[in-house]
Amino acid sequence: MPLRAVIFDFDGLLVDTEQPSYEAWCEPFAQCGVELALERWLQVVGTHDAVWDPLTELEQLTGQRVDREALTASTEARFRQLADRQPCRPGVLALLDEVRDAGLPVAVASSSRHTWVESHLARLGLRDRFDAVIGRDLVGWRGKPDPAVYLEALRHLGVAGSEAIALEDSTNGVRSAVAAGIPVVAVPNAITRGLEFEHALAVLDSLENVTLADLVELASPRRRAETDQM
Repeated sequence: MPLRAVIFDFDGLLVDTEQPSYEAWCEPFAQCGVELALERWLQVVGTHDAVWDPLTELEQLTGQRVDREALTASTEARFRQLADRQPCRPGVLALLDEVRDAGLPVAVASSSRHTWVESHLARLGLRDRFDAVIGRDLVGWRGKPDPAVYLEALRHLGVAGSEAIALEDSTNGVRSAVAAGIPVVAVPNAITRGLEFEHALAVLDSLENVTLADLVELASPRRRAETDQM
């Protein structure tokens, strides 16, 4: 089938909010004289349904109870401060321009609240580039790797999974798109680069110099068959 739509993840894919999130949580750990290991943090990347909790981790490492409400509030405020400084990742604007010029519908499918995504798209002047913005709050709080946000994006765009391609930066995101029947390309960032992306059609260093023709080729039946055989 021809490619008829493109669906983007948001956090870590369109805008690198993953590094600010990790940095914000590293700060209270460092203030307590302990380290938040990246391999532990990766358990929450791309989802809001992880069992692992950084506050519990901090208490276990220090042997002390923390004021969970106050620490969460201060860390979230710091995260937002850092995230609000982030531009689009390299190649995003050029690819969005090309997809728009080709007349293909575009959506965001995110494990974050849709209002979080909308606020950053507005900050960057990109909201009008997207036909739909789907967050987990719009699908019964079912975050990735559940396929709900992708299925809802497909419904809004009026296409089948096989007619779309998804762009993701995390293992949970790739699993979500695949579960929705959408071929997916992984574009990890500095935080997620060490994750496994075995179900992705390809793993790219960035979207810089990636064209719509490249996505069409990656989503072709031949490329999908090659990936299935790996």
